[in-house]
Amino acid sequence: MRAILNALRRIGLLAAAGGLIAIYAIAFVRDLSRPPHVDEVEYLHASLRMAHGERIYVDFAEHHPPLFFASLVPLTPKSNTIAAMQAYVTRGRAAAALCAALAIAAAALFVWRATNSAVAVLTMIALTFFGGAVWRNGLADIRPDSLGLACWWSGAALALFASRGVVRGAGAGLVVLSALVIPKWPLETLVVLVFVLIDARRQLLSTIIAAVITSGAAVAATALLADLRAVWFHVFVLTRNVVTLIYENASPPHYFDALPPILRPLIVACATLAIVFLRKAPKTDLFLVALTVAVWIEIVWIYPAPPAPRYYVFWCILAPMMIAIAVHRLAALRTEARVVPIVALVLAVAGATQIIYPPYPAPAIYWRASEFMQQRLATGDSVWLETKWHPIGARDASYYWFQFSELVPAAIQLARTDRGRRFLPPIAEGDLPPCRIERGLDRRVRFIAWPERYGRLPEVAACFERLRASGRVAPTPFREIWMVSR
Repeated sequence: MRAILNALRRIGLLAAAGGLIAIYAIAFVRDLSRPPHVDEVEYLHASLRMAHGERIYVDFAEHHPPLFFASLVPLTPKSNTIAAMQAYVTRGRAAAALCAALAIAAAALFVWRATNSAVAVLTMIALTFFGGAVWRNGLADIRPDSLGLACWWSGAALALFASRGVVRGAGAGLVVLSALVIPKWPLETLVVLVFVLIDARRQLLSTIIAAVITSGAAVAATALLADLRAVWFHVFVLTRNVVTLIYENASPPHYFDALPPILRPLIVACATLAIVFLRKAPKTDLFLVALTVAVWIEIVWIYPAPPAPRYYVFWCILAPMMIAIAVHRLAALRTEARVVPIVALVLAVAGATQIIYPPYPAPAIYWRASEFMQQRLATGDSVWLETKWHPIGARDASYYWFQFSELVPAAIQLARTDRGRRFLPPIAEGDLPPCRIERGLDRRVRFIAWPERYGRLPEVAACFERLRASGRVAPTPFREIWMVSR
């Protein structure tokens, strides 16, 4: 009888694992029909410019680290057709899906070390898929989060579980690399480095040497792409000014309540307390508890998260880990409660279908707009559009080519300061495309953004209004895109 039950259990676990793989695959395929998110357009277009030999921060504006853009360069197409750009998006999303899978698998290793239970591991993976919004706007998009998470969790697993100091040091270096890809998780990185140093003991020297070499290689790669001082300025100083503009009239809200109820702080806090009182894997448990506290502090106090699911991707991997471990240990307290982890797994797998339901429609308006503009852009023509409509690969009319409501005003303000003059081209509102078009200085700009995008650029808005009144710009079938008359 016991053999039959064990066989059924194995079959059930295989079915759950197969179901999760199927859900992941369906979600990936379904997401391919989605038009690019505004951030995806930004990343893909900037990477294409780097592939063509342009220099980030010098030839075009950006406020993100260069490594992620460089990682997309091998995916860039050789032609500028709509079909080539659609394939570019597909390749980028496939790479994001692979990185997300690696990150989840590396995180699952921690659950296995803490529980030695396949049920707990599968429950954690299923709960990770529970938040459909986080999946769609965090892990499935082409953005640095997936690559950064893959480096971070893989590095953390090596740093904590490897037996050789060299491998542990290399793992710590991977965690540092993740910070150069996306600097969203400083406290979490600090937690890993502290645990590595504490655990190094006799192999401390080899651990430190390997960590320094690996981290140094990551820093060197960044330095090859851009001046490190410019990286710091654009990623931290400029971004801070952009965020200040965004929240100038209100405090940044905390939106944990945007997450699925099961992943909110109260549930995770209860799971963390259960792990503390039922500690069975001292090093792993202590690490995960410290990590949970670090993530909470970071979201609430250091980087108050705006209402966008992508800001919670780290939490939405860590929270399922804590819940799965806690459920496994609480159920083990009583023999008759051993069915609880199985029930939790079934419910989690059922909830994981949120990442494939409801199915996306297939709105092709972005691609229709790109085709409309591509047919009307001659060689040498340029555009000045927000990334929502920016055709990937189109020539830009200005160094400041996106985020006209936030990045451009923040950069113009900074460019007037001594520090800003070192890293930003001297420019005033009158030097931006609408005003240059009005003065007849730039006859190759073919499309510009609609006036409501210029809320913090009053001089640019005035130039646009005069262009519209004179008939030199006309609306297109796409409300936010205006065509410049020849």
